[in-house]
Amino acid sequence: MTASLRIAVLNDLHVGGRLGGGFQNPFLSDDPALTVAPTVERIRAALPGLVLVPGDLTHNSFDAELAEVRACLESTGAPYIVCRGNHDCETGAARTRFDAAFSGRERAQRPRLLDVDGAAGVAVLAVEAAWNSDNGLDAEHPPLAQQEDIGPALAVLDDLRPEWLFVLCHYPFMSQAEYPLSHGGPYAGHVEHGDELLEELLARCGAVVVLVGHNHYHHVLAGERWLQIATGAIIEYPSEWRLLTLADGCVTVETCPGGVPAVEAAPPPPAPWVSGRPQDRDFSWRPA
Repeated sequence: MTASLRIAVLNDLHVGGRLGGGFQNPFLSDDPALTVAPTVERIRAALPGLVLVPGDLTHNSFDAELAEVRACLESTGAPYIVCRGNHDCETGAARTRFDAAFSGRERAQRPRLLDVDGAAGVAVLAVEAAWNSDNGLDAEHPPLAQQEDIGPALAVLDDLRPEWLFVLCHYPFMSQAEYPLSHGGPYAGHVEHGDELLEELLARCGAVVVLVGHNHYHHVLAGERWLQIATGAIIEYPSEWRLLTLADGCVTVETCPGGVPAVEAAPPPPAPWVSGRPQDRDFSWRPA
């Protein structure tokens, strides 16, 4: 692979969320013009070949929220793919509204090879999952997300056999509990049997990059042929997004400012650790 592919990743926009809400930190603003819009402006300037959004695009999946997010994503000038977060589908009606708003090419519940410059041998897959919050935020028994039927997607991958597979899922495949708990922060869980799902994907691909959100902090885990990148929330400090560049068999990750006006106007965050460790922010990774 000689050409390069640039992918912008942003998540947990929570359009429609009320000021004063939040998970790790208070929401920076209830006005998307101060969080999402500046982020989209910076993404558009970066000229990515693809934009990926791993869930919680809205806070309630109301029609007005969905329309605002879709307009913002379409203004990036790049093709985009989204998946549902728990806030996008808390009720059956909310899920129906979300699916209707992002029907067609903006979903990728079946793997497909990318048709953009620099994407030879690169596929993308959105893994949808349902969050079970019955356990609350118990550190010993965190809530687990159960993925929807993945069988048809694996069958497609049996034929595609891509060199690279980029997966977006709102929830981590691999547990990240140790990091927030070491800082006294809450942990909202991961995909049940996500490690087994990852092995299924690796059996059909050269390398897998899993892009996740949900827990509202930057965090990275890596294996020999897999990389899991969790990105913090646009609606909360530090309101940052990621720019991934795939070139010469290597993924380079840059962490970029998003909602700068809202961050500058906010008081100091109570949980600054969500910015991640140095190795969670800017790095390069090559599969073994």
